[in-house]
Amino acid sequence: MLRAPAEVLYAEELEQLTKEDKHPRPPGWRMSPRAVLTYIIGGKAGAMPITPKYIGHNRLVEIAISTLVTDRSLLLIGEPGTAKSWLSEHLAAAVNGDSTKVVQSTAGTTEEHIRYTWNYALLIARGPRSCGQSTGASEPRGRRPDGGTRGSWCPACRTGWPPAGTA
Repeated sequence: MLRAPAEVLYAEELEQLTKEDKHPRPPGWRMSPRAVLTYIIGGKAGAMPITPKYIGHNRLVEIAISTLVTDRSLLLIGEPGTAKSWLSEHLAAAVNGDSTKVVQSTAGTTEEHIRYTWNYALLIARGPRSCGQSTGASEPRGRRPDGGTRGSWCPACRTGWPPAGTA
């Protein structure tokens, strides 16, 4: 491992923000959108200083968080080296506590490729009941795409992909 994930490196800050957070949390979120913003741009959680993770336009982070609150897709576009992966990692760490679930793609990867060409080997091995909908799971399936779009779709049962517990 080159570097520990954000939720490990900044565990104390995330724990303190979660403890001090008095604002409403969207379903499935680890902390409120205000606490996520504080985690990303810096500030204080009680007496603990929170180090800024993103140095740039705060409005961009506010828009990203607002988009995620509405459960819409978030696509970060920009030149290489402009902190897209860094920001998405920290957003995932703050929102659901696990930034390691990454959907890796390249500039040539289309949304259709991510949505419809998921792991057929798993479908063949486990069958369509391997998907969350078929097993009654209703937990959020936050995935952190890196270079593509957020989320995916299972054609076997028309639910999010990958199923809970398999990624």
